[in-house]
Amino acid sequence: ETRTRVDEMLGVVHLEGLSERRPAELSGGQRQRVALARALVNRPAALLLDEPLGALDLKLRREMQLELKRIQKSTGTTFVYVTHDQEEALTMSDRIAVMDGGCVCQLDDPKSLYERPETAFVADFIGTSNAIALDVTRRDGELAVMELADGMRVVARDPGGSARALRIAVRPEKIRIGGEPNGGGSVVAATVVERIYLGSLSQTVVEIVTGERLVVHELNDDDASALAPGDRVTLSWPQQHSLIVRPESNGTAP
Repeated sequence: ETRTRVDEMLGVVHLEGLSERRPAELSGGQRQRVALARALVNRPAALLLDEPLGALDLKLRREMQLELKRIQKSTGTTFVYVTHDQEEALTMSDRIAVMDGGCVCQLDDPKSLYERPETAFVADFIGTSNAIALDVTRRDGELAVMELADGMRVVARDPGGSARALRIAVRPEKIRIGGEPNGGGSVVAATVVERIYLGSLSQTVVEIVTGERLVVHELNDDDASALAPGDRVTLSWPQQHSLIVRPESNGTAP
């Protein structure tokens, strides 16, 4: 029975035929799979993995993330995975608990956590987020409008109540340089501070009239504009991408 279980686990982690090899004869990724097979051989209901891929290089770590997800689905074991790598958490998880000071700030599926963070901490911790603190100048139906000193505006769904000061979070990839969003939305004038080439993306850092700096991510293509520091641009994004977040965590103890 022992041999059967060993062979079964080696099959699960795709190490068939390597059972006689010594540790020095295995790659880093293979050694990680051996450690996982040892942990799973007794069929635990849950398995705690604490930064298991931290020592691997980036390419191998990404490969092992997908491999761990496959193994979890194959065995049905609940994996409780501890990581400080936000991309790793988004890639692997069915549910993510974001913690701050020992308390759970938000527990949600990856998409909801990224698209609808509840607090400024979660918005900033999961991915990159632009934070803007503004006062509501008028309410238009279901929308809260925050007009800037230069006549531009930020628009968000009205959270209700009488609060005037709001904290808005906007993801860099949701912002467009130039034009206005269909059906109204936020339109903000800005000055280019720097532009950085990131391969598939270009990152543009801009400063708005409030003095706050925003980051914009755009896909690179042949038509990408050649912006330079000091250039004046107009930013726009639809109102649904203006996320109203609480400044404090108000987390719960796990």
